[in-house]
Amino acid sequence: LNLASLDSPKRPTPIHAVVDNSLTLPDSPGRPSPVHAVIDNLLTLPKVTRKRLSVIELESKNYSFREHMKHEFPLIDNQVKAGLYVLKRMGMYLQKVCRLQQDFAKSLNEVTSHEEGKSEGMRADGMRDHLNEVIGLQKIINQLASREKEFSNRVVDEVVQPLLNYFPKAEAQRIELVAEERRLASVMS
Repeated sequence: LNLASLDSPKRPTPIHAVVDNSLTLPDSPGRPSPVHAVIDNLLTLPKVTRKRLSVIELESKNYSFREHMKHEFPLIDNQVKAGLYVLKRMGMYLQKVCRLQQDFAKSLNEVTSHEEGKSEGMRADGMRDHLNEVIGLQKIINQLASREKEFSNRVVDEVVQPLLNYFPKAEAQRIELVAEERRLASVMS
């Protein structure tokens, strides 16, 4: 084993450890060294004792898996919990927006239908071109309202309902995982 000597920073002095647990420090005959004492003590300890020292040190402290191991389960659980909450809130928000859009489309259709019935009274002025433009505008508004309603229905069917149906299942699974983690952590502590 060759290590740089602690005695001379300018020129390294090799340390030789021999299998028979003796130690030779060149250029320092008979002079005790702190390094010599530490290495000599380590070399004279049986291997089993060296291993047991670290176990005894760990056992003497009150460590627990849940509090001292770097498993980060609580952090991940909080992130999943927050993410699931975001999904739930997004589903609820979209559901409300779609309901408002559907109500708006229905009201728009009612107003437009009511005004279409009044077109006969507008013909009396002989301004057929203007009347055609008004009727064309009413048709466009009806189409927009129908598309708005169709879009809202699709969002509810394809986005909102899957989100709202997913949340309770995912939350139940998260709760099961938390319980399983606590059970395993208590077994390991």
